[in-house]
Amino acid sequence: MRIRGGLSKVYSILLIGFLGLSSVGNIYGEEVKTIKDYNQVIELKDFAGKVILCLDSDIAFIDGKEVQGVSLLLEDNRVLLPLRITAEGLKAKVDWDKKTGQIDVTTSKAKITLKIGSKTMQIGNKNVSLEVAPFIKNKTTYLPLRAIGEALGVEVKYDQANKFVYVGGVVDGYLNSTLQIAFEKQNYNIIFSHKWCLIGEKNNKLFYRDLDNDKGWIELIAKQTKDKTVKYASFHVGDGIMGTDLIVRIVDNKQADLIVNDDIYDFQVQDGYVYYIKAHPMEALLSNTPEMMQYYDGNLMKVSIEEAIKANPEGRQVEGEILGEKGYFYGIGISLGSWEQDGKLYPMGFELNEGGTGYLVDWEVKPDGIYAIGVDVTSEHGDQTQGKYKVALTGNTHEKLQ
Repeated sequence: MRIRGGLSKVYSILLIGFLGLSSVGNIYGEEVKTIKDYNQVIELKDFAGKVILCLDSDIAFIDGKEVQGVSLLLEDNRVLLPLRITAEGLKAKVDWDKKTGQIDVTTSKAKITLKIGSKTMQIGNKNVSLEVAPFIKNKTTYLPLRAIGEALGVEVKYDQANKFVYVGGVVDGYLNSTLQIAFEKQNYNIIFSHKWCLIGEKNNKLFYRDLDNDKGWIELIAKQTKDKTVKYASFHVGDGIMGTDLIVRIVDNKQADLIVNDDIYDFQVQDGYVYYIKAHPMEALLSNTPEMMQYYDGNLMKVSIEEAIKANPEGRQVEGEILGEKGYFYGIGISLGSWEQDGKLYPMGFELNEGGTGYLVDWEVKPDGIYAIGVDVTSEHGDQTQGKYKVALTGNTHEKLQ
């Protein structure tokens, strides 16, 4: 999967501010929101010992816990951040002497002393010169972050693309993407979490967001069943090579469950099962290697919705049942003829639509069977097998209709 990075080195001095003396634990409030509220598959341990802030947001995450009311500044191309949130988030003790303007930051390893208006910072018995003196603005004291970070032995980086500041270590991949969504605060109600994507509801409409190939929130078009409270939707996440397709069940626009994670051309729902046409066998057809096609079992799949919902919270993926006769390719395209290799003929059991952007799909799931075009892609007489079939809803039999 493609992983986003783009961390740029902080070339300007990063500043942090002081917002008071109460402990970090007191600023969370009664109900502590965490990054898991935006994506349930995230593990808080990945955020342990980290303070993450965003220039365009008024929240921060400390150990993965959300803290509100954190206002960052950008002045003279310098990013300014709050000291208490940062220092106490790293388990440092902060003392403020209002009369003298002195600030003491203490950890188990070092004591740092600064003073409003002074460009000298004292680390233990050593004096360090600062490019910018600590100053007060909007009742907040600001001072050099990088200097504090270096004094405390803490990694500090600025992600210029996302305007994130990481103190104590960075996160990447879908963790970083979820952070971006959390900082945006666009009021989507997250109803589905996955390492690859999120599904959100807003104004009674459904949207998904690809965490691996992020293009923002995209409206999700779902198939509604006879029970109007239940919908099913399929969408692609990731890039074209390493990506995958998901089929999800959505109830009342408030809860979504993963049913299938596979390469999918099309799907239908019937009597508690999801039936779908699997995509990856096309690779065997295009490879011109009969040896590969001999191992081809089929592309028509059946998955129990109930079993899939039970399995996914446990992190398991339900194995679908392959329907139809071994070697048959159902539902997509019409045989275009044959090609010859080693004196044998093999069918080309697919065709592009007129626009060349997708595959023709000809299949229907009914209570008595699946009606679909089909062709045996493993037969040297494949042209004689092409036609319309009625495939049994269970097992591996079919009846040729024409």
